[in-house]
This record gives sequence, C-alpha cells and structure tokens, in this order.
Amino acid sequence: MGKFYDSIPESFIPWINEQHCFWVATAPISANGHVNVSPKGMTGTFKLLGPNACFYQDLSGSGKISPLGDSPLRRIVHELGSPRYEELIPLSDRLPGSRAAIEVQIHKVGSSCGYSVPFYEYTGERTLLCDVMRPREQRDADGSDVKLISTIATDPFAHLKPTPAYPLSEDLVPEKSLRKYWAVKNIRSIDGVPGLHLGRIFAGLPMTRDKVKDNTRFHEPVGVMGSQNSKAGWWRLQPGAVGLRSS
Repeated sequence: MGKFYDSIPESFIPWINEQHCFWVATAPISANGHVNVSPKGMTGTFKLLGPNACFYQDLSGSGKISPLGDSPLRRIVHELGSPRYEELIPLSDRLPGSRAAIEVQIHKVGSSCGYSVPFYEYTGERTLLCDVMRPREQRDADGSDVKLISTIATDPFAHLKPTPAYPLSEDLVPEKSLRKYWAVKNIRSIDGVPGLHLGRIFAGLPMTRDKVKDNTRFHEPVGVMGSQNSKAGWWRLQPGAVGLRSS
C-alpha cells in the first residue's frame, strides 16, 4: 500500500534518477480554470536538489507554463536569462529550445502500489524536439536584429533575450525562429492566463492579463467557445459525480 513521507527517502533516489519520463500537473488559481497534465522527457532534464527540492529544464513546445506563472507560483519559474536559470542549467547542460527552469520545493512525497501500471521497455530518446528547435535558435542568431545586441560576444544567448529595441516590428523578427515561436505559441494558456514572459515581450503584450487579447479559452475568443466545446467533445470532471462527463 502507499505511504507518505515529509521528504524523499534515500532509497527512492536511485530509482528516481533512472527514470526517462515524468509528468507535470498544473492548474490556474481560479476555480474556473482547467487542470493540465503534461508528459515530460529527455534524460537529464529532471534533477533532484536534495530530499526536499527538485527542478526540471522546461523545453519549448505547445505547453505554456502559464499556471506556474500565475501569482504566487511565479517565483518557481526561472526563465532563460535569469541568474537562477543560469545557475541551475549551465551552458553544457542546456538543450536546444530550453526556455526555463522550474524549481519546486517538496513538502510531501507519496508512493502507491502501482499494481495496474503496465510494464514498458525504454528503447531510446526522441530527438525530434531538439532537431526542430536547434535551427530555430540558429535563425535567431542569424537574424537582422542581432546587431542591436552589444553583449553577443560574451553572452551566448543574447539573441534570445529582450533588449530596449523590443517589441520589434514584424519584419525584423526572423520567421520560424525560437522567439517567433514563443511570441505565437507561448503567450497564454488554454484559460487565457499570461504565459512565458519572454514570449509576451516579443509579442508586445503586457505581463498582466489583457482583458481583450487574453479573453480566450482553448485559444479561441470566449464568445465562440460554445460551438467549439460541443464540436470538440471535451471531457470534464463533475463535482460530486462518478466518472467523466462529455461536454
């Protein structure tokens, strides 16, 4: 049967370090928001900092890390360019597309029987994310605005960081670059919660929620979500009910 601990037992640590995937569940502070569970992978992106702390290297993708940025949880998100990000993820450990370090303080650890969890065999890493993000970063480095950055010789990620020149006009941001991806894909969550700060800066959006532009659900304006919900058939938990109900 499952047990609970106030910190990670020493006997668990070798097993944790051997895992190749993990899951992250987040939700906004608002009771009207949605819980999002996201699988993560790539060996070495999750690391323990002790019996009561851990972090993972957050890679660019469709995930927005918005609920993690929802105050007061913002303090656990260290975006690229911050001192804590560079402390946790040295240049030698950083993967293409890495955008933040998510640092978590652990207050409770639980185990479970896992009697119904299937066996699986690890056969190798998927390299697709790095293969896609590597050329995007290169387009930023080769972009026409790099000349605006005076620290390019000493800072290998200067081309990914904001400068006084931002927000740039649309024709100065390289197409299919990592900054363009952040500015389009990572600016808000499915509940309209502001997302990656870097993305919002590059998109010319405020860090706080814009009442008009961020008034969305599932990336659609709230006014059209009725028809979208019925077509998509979203599943939701019904408080006090057993099982799931389709919208």
